[in-house]
Amino acid sequence: MAGAAFKDPETVKVLAHFTPILVDGDVEKKITAKYGVSGYPNTVFADAKGKAVKSVSGAVPTNTFKNAAEAAAKKAKKGKPSKEFKALQKADAELTKALDKDSPSKAIAAVKKIEKIGRKGHFADRAAGVREKYTKAGMAAVAAAEGALADDPATAEKKAKAVLREYRGMGEVEAAAKKVVAAAKAAAEANTD
Repeated sequence: MAGAAFKDPETVKVLAHFTPILVDGDVEKKITAKYGVSGYPNTVFADAKGKAVKSVSGAVPTNTFKNAAEAAAKKAKKGKPSKEFKALQKADAELTKALDKDSPSKAIAAVKKIEKIGRKGHFADRAAGVREKYTKAGMAAVAAAEGALADDPATAEKKAKAVLREYRGMGEVEAAAKKVVAAAKAAAEANTD
């Protein structure tokens, strides 16, 4: 079934009504006992409270599986999104807004909110991609500031301080920018002596 049913676009659309949980029946015997699972493969559709509403035993044709999923979706009581999920949605909306405005500091603040919740999935994957993007951009900006050190320490310091403002909350970038600021100040002092 994993090779066909779980890859069929129509079936995947129906499965969006459920949160998939993969259970190793040989290890997690309490769960298999709770749902009366005795053979594999076996798919149990449950509502938001964990009450089984439908199950599919054995390998079945994709259309049969899709029909069972549709029936289960109609039968399952819908649950309310958790506070955690609402917080993820809110942080993701903040991230989208920050990206639209190309504001690294606000995007990183939203990324940190998503990371703090610590839930794997779409939101975490997106946050990790944004963190990577802005880490690269921030380090490139630090390198540009560092490149100005030899010729113009004041410009290097100004650029590094701009990086500190723009990439606030990004430890690696902040640390590198602080080093450039310190080096620029030291170079300016050396030039005045």
